[in-house]
Amino acid sequence: MEEDTKIPLELNSGTYDVSTASGAFSPDEVDICCIKFTIEAVRHGSYVVFSTRLNPSNMEFVEKLERKCSDPENEIVWKLQSRLRVEKYEITPCDDEKSLNSDGIPGLILCCQKTACGKMSLFKKITIFIPF
Repeated sequence: MEEDTKIPLELNSGTYDVSTASGAFSPDEVDICCIKFTIEAVRHGSYVVFSTRLNPSNMEFVEKLERKCSDPENEIVWKLQSRLRVEKYEITPCDDEKSLNSDGIPGLILCCQKTACGKMSLFKKITIFIPF
C-alpha cells in the first residue's frame, strides 16, 4: 500500500470510531505515508492505534514512523497520545532478529487521536488542513 493507492470511499468518510493496524506499518507492507488513510477514516476525537516490530532490520522505519507521529505539523489534525514498548511483541525463529535474553522481538504500539474537524491531505511532506 502506497500513498497513491486508491481506497474505498468509506475509508475517507470520517465515520469510524477507531482504526487499528497490528504490524501492518513496516517497510515491506504499508508505507508511513498511508497513516493519512487511517486518520481520514475516523471521526473527530477518535483514535488510531498501530504497532510495528522493533527488530534490527525495522529500526530505520521505526525512527521515521516516530518522527511522523510526533511532527508538530500534524498536530492540527492528529496528536500522538501514547507510546508503549512491548518486550515480547512477536516470536521469531531468526536468531539475528531476536532481542537479547529472549526468543521474541520487541514491538512498539502508538496511539494517536484525531484532533480537528476536517480532512487531512498529505502531499509529500506538506500537511494541508481543509475545514468543512
